Amino acid sequence: AEGGGLKAQLAVKHGKLRVKSIALAIEQKNPTSAKVTKNGQAIASELAINGGRALVTWASDTVIRTGESLEVRLE
Repeated sequence: AEGGGLKAQLAVKHGKLRVKSIALAIEQKNPTSAKVTKNGQAIASELAINGGRALVTWASDTVIRTGESLEVRLE
């Protein structure tokens, strides 16, 4: 991602996926913020760093359906 951050995207090709959190490996400096969007709409989230992993969680389950995507940016 721009500025040396990390970007991850979940895209559903068929069916649906229910998610409430995502854990990502981080190899460089620890990020200080996370931004989560579903189809461009912001989702409030919290970031926790633990032993080389960034855990991003949001308040309630989010369902990603066919053709939709969820994007997580760590900065």
